[in-house]
Amino acid sequence: MAVGVEFRQTLRGVYARVDDPGAEHPLELRYHIALPLSRLLFEGRARVRGELHAPGYARHATIRGEIQLRPRTGRLEHSFGFTGDDGAPRRFRGETEARLRRPLRSLEGLVGRIFVEEKNLEQREEVRVLLRAPVASELPRILRSLRTNAEL
Repeated sequence: MAVGVEFRQTLRGVYARVDDPGAEHPLELRYHIALPLSRLLFEGRARVRGELHAPGYARHATIRGEIQLRPRTGRLEHSFGFTGDDGAPRRFRGETEARLRRPLRSLEGLVGRIFVEEKNLEQREEVRVLLRAPVASELPRILRSLRTNAEL
């Protein structure tokens, strides 16, 4: 049995297809982040699940993946899988760069890319994503969702 904490966070932003970079579309990512303390301390990993809503691309798609903490570089690497509206599997990869001078402000942005898995199992970049989660305004909601859990 693992002990840890969990919380929820919503990020909003835009996505643009690589083949049409000038056309931006709304995107919302609802994260449920589980932090098993042993995994976080020894591996620097947190589990994520939630929902990605990107009209015209992935409506209410269930996501599952992880966030990897990289203390040496000050980065949080986000990676999760989901299925697009067309039924094809996709993988999001993104990162947040934490800066010591403005730690909360630097954690507000998430830049990422979405890759689609081709029939030959290669991945092709399909979409670029820019998300924001204003920590100051989201912090009360995050704190309200914070739970301790003995079964993470």
